[in-house]
Amino acid sequence: MLLTLCVCFMQSDRPNLLRGYRMSFLLTQPGLLTGAATDLAGIGSSLDAATAAAAAPTTAVSAAGADEISSAVAAIFQAHGQLYQSVSAQAAAVHAQFVQAMKGAGQAYAHAEAENVRLQA
Repeated sequence: MLLTLCVCFMQSDRPNLLRGYRMSFLLTQPGLLTGAATDLAGIGSSLDAATAAAAAPTTAVSAAGADEISSAVAAIFQAHGQLYQSVSAQAAAVHAQFVQAMKGAGQAYAHAEAENVRLQA
């Protein structure tokens, strides 16, 4: 789903109120915001599942041989896998916050539109 936000600029016809500055208007479609949030949540779930599936094979790498070099290389790969899991968890938390913000924005815009309709009736 493609989400487009349009910001339009208009020259003010009331320069005293706006001091001659251009005023921006944000045009949104609340349904698209909540739909995009749902799509993003699905993407996040897929990424979480892939990360969980990769956890065991990437954090528990066995040494290829019984020598020190093989053990050191396996330890490096294990550390990299653990670091990836840590960074991935942080990214998932940010993603979840972004999804919540998108849902909240969609609901807020829908509520504002409903209130505007009520006030104009």
